[in-house]
Amino acid sequence: MATDPPVRGAGVGRALVEHGLARLADLVWCDARTSAVGFYERTGSRVVGEEFDKPGLGPHVGMLTGVGPRAPGASRSS
Repeated sequence: MATDPPVRGAGVGRALVEHGLARLADLVWCDARTSAVGFYERTGSRVVGEEFDKPGLGPHVGMLTGVGPRAPGASRSS
C-alpha cells in the first residue's frame, strides 16, 4: 500500500485497506516494508516470520490479517 505524498497521513491508505479487507477475504497476507509495519498493525495485521531483504526494495516482513465477517452484501468475487 502506498499513497501519493500529498495525501499521506490523511487516512486514504487506511480507508482503502479496510474497504478491501471487508469485501474480499477472510485472511490476507502481504510483504510489508519494515518502515510500514506500524501502518499495517493499525489495520489489524500482525508480523509473521523473520525480516528479509527484497532486492532493490529493502527490508520486509510477512504480515497476516485475519478478517472478521464481511460487510452485508459483500462477496469474495465483488
